[in-house]
Amino acid sequence: MVHVGRQYPYVFCVMLSICLLSGCGRKEEVYEEPVKPVAVVAETDTYKADIFVFGPGYEPDDRKIFYVTGDCLSDTFLVKNTKTGDTVFEGGLKRIKLAGKDAFSGDLTSLSATGEYDILINDPVTKAKVTIKKGVYSEEYLSLAEKLKNIDADDDVSDYYRTQVMLLASEMHDDYVDWAYINRKMKDTLNKEISLIDTSGMWDHISDRLIASALLADYYCVYGDIEPNEVDGYLDASVKIYDACMEYADRADPLALYMANASLNRATGQNRYRKGAEEYDRESPHDERYSDFAFIADMIYIRSRNISDYDRCGKIVAEYLSEAGSTAKKAGTDSFYVSFDDKNEDIQKGLDSLMACAFADYVLSEDEYLKTRRDHIHYLYGFNPDMKDFMAGYDKDIRTLSKLFFAMGTKGAENIKPEEKQ
Repeated sequence: MVHVGRQYPYVFCVMLSICLLSGCGRKEEVYEEPVKPVAVVAETDTYKADIFVFGPGYEPDDRKIFYVTGDCLSDTFLVKNTKTGDTVFEGGLKRIKLAGKDAFSGDLTSLSATGEYDILINDPVTKAKVTIKKGVYSEEYLSLAEKLKNIDADDDVSDYYRTQVMLLASEMHDDYVDWAYINRKMKDTLNKEISLIDTSGMWDHISDRLIASALLADYYCVYGDIEPNEVDGYLDASVKIYDACMEYADRADPLALYMANASLNRATGQNRYRKGAEEYDRESPHDERYSDFAFIADMIYIRSRNISDYDRCGKIVAEYLSEAGSTAKKAGTDSFYVSFDDKNEDIQKGLDSLMACAFADYVLSEDEYLKTRRDHIHYLYGFNPDMKDFMAGYDKDIRTLSKLFFAMGTKGAENIKPEEKQ
């Protein structure tokens, strides 16, 4: 099924692109829970064993994997209902390598009834508690959203990137969005950017101001569909900032200019912005400070009503669907269900691929892309051969956490508001 959305040219581009692709890569079984592992340690005089489970729990339909390190004295495990003590599942342990050492994995995927359980191995017993419940993904998504909102930005561009990603997520994932937060941010952005027109703050940072112009225009489109009476002045400000920047267009970064043109083309439908967006050379060099905006600019461009170059639009869509398909296909043949060639590769590259998978999930509405994203996020958080938390050190990194936020997006988070988590 193709997600139709609001823009007819966009649908045409999607259908054209699907015709260009031969497949998207599928796998039958994947982990689904993107949270940090929790180790439950048991010790006696003779042995020590660790059982690693998903901390917040599993969804009923998840593939439910756990790991055992240390002294494992049996090749089977039991699962008992914590409340009743009844044995509800038993299975075998599989030998694997974790952090270069012998370890075991267990699979209790077929246990789908919600409740609290104990995983038991060894005699005497090593025990780990595990929960099966609905809403795990939504809770994790909202937790990340709260963390992201509370980080102080070091610069305008990173601050605007965070808000831009939240706007895009609100459209593509239908997730819960804290509009009160975004509205406050946008009012501050509007006032600040208007005050910078014809000052050194503009002349010395033309590309930053173009990014701001794009954000104001995009907010006008996205929030204007929800509360049309609340976005007065935002489009006018965007145009005013853009026009002021165009007096120094030779100083503008090509990608920042593309971002502004794409956003204003979507907001106004005026040909000057369409032409500016379609003249952008995707291979042109640009400042790395703006690289993360390429995906967002493309998403805005292909969703505009005012597109004349359907071939260009179709190629953009096909490019992201192809990347997502390759990611899913490679992950399907990996023992940890990820696509990384180098298990320690740059985290940004991996997150960029997950954003492409999020787009593919939105366009095609096929579950494997949602599962692929969660597999990779799960891996990044510690369920990998080295038991390494790849996200460690990024707690204050707005760009990285914004990408993770978008990649983790799940339909249904809008059903759980923050107050329900208390």
